[in-house]
Amino acid sequence: MACCATSRGGAVRGAQLTGAHDALLESLSEVGRGSWSAMEIEMRENNRDALREALGELEYERRLAAGRALSLDRLVDYAQRRVAV
Repeated sequence: MACCATSRGGAVRGAQLTGAHDALLESLSEVGRGSWSAMEIEMRENNRDALREALGELEYERRLAAGRALSLDRLVDYAQRRVAV
């Protein structure tokens, strides 16, 4: 979802969803995280680069932190555009 938001011009949303994704991955066990293909890893890194370029490093980090702070319930609502962050 983060990559889709970024590609549609939604850098703020993309960064917040990236932060939420990072937090979710950290909360899972190694088995629960699964594995990423080389293409998926490259896509995510390219998205992060695009977000940094669009927002600047400070705003990118601020939006990443906002996404990381979302509860799971709030993240689902945000992803479905029910609430703003």
